[in-house]
Amino acid sequence: MLVNLTWTTQQVYQKYRRRFGVECSYRLLRQVKVLTNSRNPALRFFLLGLVTQNVWVKLRWLCTRRPGKGRYRLIPTLLRFDRFRKLLTRAIELLFPPLRTVLVYALPNP
Repeated sequence: MLVNLTWTTQQVYQKYRRRFGVECSYRLLRQVKVLTNSRNPALRFFLLGLVTQNVWVKLRWLCTRRPGKGRYRLIPTLLRFDRFRKLLTRAIELLFPPLRTVLVYALPNP
């Protein structure tokens, strides 16, 4: 039900279809936060948006397509974004193991 609007349901769908894509991309960006010392906003945007999200979209397209004739259809439950994020975190931890101890050097007391 629309309040004080004369839009049809099809018009509402068309108006909010683009907005839904924007909201989804912001929600995905909030799930992946790249820690960097750079204050360059262009670099941060590149790391967050272009790399992470596009790699996930490409992998999902390559790995979750349903076989058969006609248009390709994805099986979205096979590679959700949160699972991809965990997979990416584990791969990075294999390459760069997290620190388990931190050495602190204390100066001798005079």
